[in-house]
Amino acid sequence: MKLNSFLIITALLLQTAVLAQNNPLVKYLPDDVSMIIHFDLQKMGHKIPEASFRQSFMYREMMKDPGESFISFFTNPGKYGIDMTAGLMMAMNYSGDGNKPSVHILGKLSDASLFAVTIKDLLQKGNATISRYGTDHIISSDNGMFAGWNNDIFVLTTGDADEINKEFLEIYTNEDTSATDPVKLAAIKERIRKSKRDFCFQLLTKKTQNVFTDNITLTSALNSDADIKIWSNGRGNPISGKLFPLAPVLSKFQAFGGKNRISLLNFENGRIVMKSRNYPDSMVAAIYKKYPAPRQNFDLLRRLPAGTLLGFMNMTFNQAMADEILQSTGLVEMLDSIKKEMPFDLKLTKGVFTNNMMLAVIMNDSISEDSITNAMGGIQVIAAMPIADKTKFEKLKEAVLTAWQSMKESPSGKLGKMAPVATYNDEMMVISLSPETAKAFLNNPGTGELPSWLPAAVNHPMLMHINLKAIMAKAFDNNKPQGKTSMQLSKLVHTFGDIVMYGGEYENESINSTMEFRFSNQTENGLKQLFDMFNGMVEQKETAVNQEDGSIEKAEQLTIEEVKKAGGLIEPPPPPPPVKKTGTAVKKSTKSVIKK
Repeated sequence: MKLNSFLIITALLLQTAVLAQNNPLVKYLPDDVSMIIHFDLQKMGHKIPEASFRQSFMYREMMKDPGESFISFFTNPGKYGIDMTAGLMMAMNYSGDGNKPSVHILGKLSDASLFAVTIKDLLQKGNATISRYGTDHIISSDNGMFAGWNNDIFVLTTGDADEINKEFLEIYTNEDTSATDPVKLAAIKERIRKSKRDFCFQLLTKKTQNVFTDNITLTSALNSDADIKIWSNGRGNPISGKLFPLAPVLSKFQAFGGKNRISLLNFENGRIVMKSRNYPDSMVAAIYKKYPAPRQNFDLLRRLPAGTLLGFMNMTFNQAMADEILQSTGLVEMLDSIKKEMPFDLKLTKGVFTNNMMLAVIMNDSISEDSITNAMGGIQVIAAMPIADKTKFEKLKEAVLTAWQSMKESPSGKLGKMAPVATYNDEMMVISLSPETAKAFLNNPGTGELPSWLPAAVNHPMLMHINLKAIMAKAFDNNKPQGKTSMQLSKLVHTFGDIVMYGGEYENESINSTMEFRFSNQTENGLKQLFDMFNGMVEQKETAVNQEDGSIEKAEQLTIEEVKKAGGLIEPPPPPPPVKKTGTAVKKSTKSVIKK
């Protein structure tokens, strides 16, 4: 069976696992965990009907070899000592230089003795080993993943001592071949193995109290009625600091997210909804409480030209609140730091524009006299900002033009033909890739119609929409495959609807936002549609592989037959007559090579 076993196991878990509100796994978490993801597997599994699962391609493939242990193991976990009443919890953290995250997976056991028998049976054919230390059992393997269990829980982890891995990599990558002493390398590998074992011991040890037991935000998330709950402490990925020179400066934005961030994800009919809450530092929270959230201003959206709206972002903000946040959080210093990396001072933008801005992408299928729009396949990109202070705008304009000229003349920063252009009058500035598009937007009276669902989002400062179905349809038309693959991809394209994101308001001590992933089919559960989509992709891949194997074999046979008919294949001569025992029978044959 060619299907990935892990993916099959995941699908089976969705059918069998159970959940409880009071989660005992929290007391096993290490204090340095920066992200926790909890899966309510029973709730998710109920959203995929059993009949649909058993009729799926993946299930049919699994049943071709029903004797595989892992199928029985995950079909009825209670029979093997697994109690998923606490759900499944995945925790991550970055240590040392942050070269890689450590991932820990924790689950609950109902009968450790049954679980032990099952694990030993599953590992009979593998190269993993089981070591017992009192009530703790540790499973070690060569793939970097260690696992273990005791009387209460089972764990899987990739964690180990970061400094040992660093030492190993330094020796392994050293150009001096004398440094790769096999004995020394073996010793370091053994230290890594013991380090992983120690991580398992730590995870298997129940704490009377840790930093998470009294975390009200995490507790409320775990007790929520969500399919998937995500908590993080707001700490960024250390790798980003190495990749992006401005990352340390941008870390100042952590004050907005604070040390507690949660996201609650639910699979609903026709959509997937994720509600996020960022709990900012007290200083930022006080500023948000001081200024009420502004309502959406849709005036700019009414100026958009006719065509298919592929996506847009519309933002409304309180200028006084923005100024206070800049001063109070030290973001002014951030602007000074960015100034060293930018060709002009970003402070010049302060107070230039009003409290709203818009970015939109339109697709117009009709032929236009605009050569740039035609060259982009009818795509029009528009950014618009109403002007609040003409004097400040003139200063900003001069600085931008100077910087723009510098970029054009720079050998390393050549601007292509699709460089953006800016058009403005006394009321507004418009940026686009086409001068004609920018001028048309500027002169539009703003009497266009809005999508029917827009008014529902009027109370949210930030609104973003992505027409995923139209985008994928456009990409599909531009790279359209043939035959059965075309039909399958066409069906996939029509599965998607759109993505809507909105939020930015402060409520219940948090800055809130919501993202909705919408399907075209509004009556069927989103998880069921995802499962069908994934199952179809796997079936398509397996079918393509099988067809390719079969067509190659068939092609070879046809080629041989054709060559035979053409007399191009040299048949071996008939065998010689039998010889005496003292002799040796010689059989000659001639091989022909058929080149395709």
